[in-house]
Amino acid sequence: MNVNLVLTAVCLCWASISCFAQDSYSKEYRNALRYGAKVKITVAASDSGASPVSNATVNIFFEQKDGNQYKKEGETDVLGMFTVEGMTRSSIGGCVKKDGFYRSDFHLPFAMGQERINGNRWLPWNPTIPVVLREVRNPIPMYVKSVDHILPKGVSIGFDCVVGEFLPPVGKGEVADFNVLVEQNGVLTKDRKFSKRMILQATSEGGGFVFLKAHSASAFKSEHQAPLDDYAGSVDFYAEYPPSSASTPTIDPFASGKYMVFRSRIERDDEGNIIEANYGKIYETIEYGRNARIQTDEESTIRFLYYFNPTPNDRNLEFDGKNNLFKPGWNSNLNWSRDP
Repeated sequence: MNVNLVLTAVCLCWASISCFAQDSYSKEYRNALRYGAKVKITVAASDSGASPVSNATVNIFFEQKDGNQYKKEGETDVLGMFTVEGMTRSSIGGCVKKDGFYRSDFHLPFAMGQERINGNRWLPWNPTIPVVLREVRNPIPMYVKSVDHILPKGVSIGFDCVVGEFLPPVGKGEVADFNVLVEQNGVLTKDRKFSKRMILQATSEGGGFVFLKAHSASAFKSEHQAPLDDYAGSVDFYAEYPPSSASTPTIDPFASGKYMVFRSRIERDDEGNIIEANYGKIYETIEYGRNARIQTDEESTIRFLYYFNPTPNDRNLEFDGKNNLFKPGWNSNLNWSRDP
């Protein structure tokens, strides 16, 4: 999360509220929205086992009346606590970081009604904000790639995560980690209905997909390891515009802040037991359907960013953020990866 961008957006929103506040708003509330009011918070940092994290660096940003922010910085004490005071127009945001942990962000709104102001103070006064720092365990090199491709409409095509391409005739892939089918009907215009559908399918029994809740506040969004069970062999996506009716609801397995883990390249022994598999993940909603590049109803588009562990039977999902196997020497801080 870019704290400065979030605070800028919130600042602009509340500036509008300040300008158009109704007469029923108290003078102190209007002044707080316009010029800012005092705020005090305590950040409580802990690890994933709920133990306090001391000597973690805390950066906190306060919104100012000129639309900018100023920063205060400090460190957590032996109990994992850091307390700070400042002035803000509507909210504060910040991050906590320490070597050996992934950065974690937080955001706390205050200006949610005039009952939240008392004199020149935002309420609650000195709330405790729990922040969980997730441990860096075993980051590894992975295949990481952003895919943006045009596919034949309504045709199931395999995708190879090691080569980073779809299989022929679309691309030069060799082994399908999963199959993708995308189709749409209609043209997305003001006066016409448009619908789109996508199906992800495993290429062998035991492969498939599972959706898990992301750790949205952490720079490392996924679990450290892929799950062993509960992989679905097929996943459907559907959307239509104008919004769908009760008979054809929108289907988006990524909704509610989820990410996807997939399992592929299944090998079995003579008794049918899985003895080999590879694992990967996709963080954000897969974009599919049509866009401005599509000139015919016989084509569809698909866009996604994936991470793929190259080692069979290694369920580790912790990309090291540096060693993209497609691009030796690449650094995620300068590119499009969502992992650190």
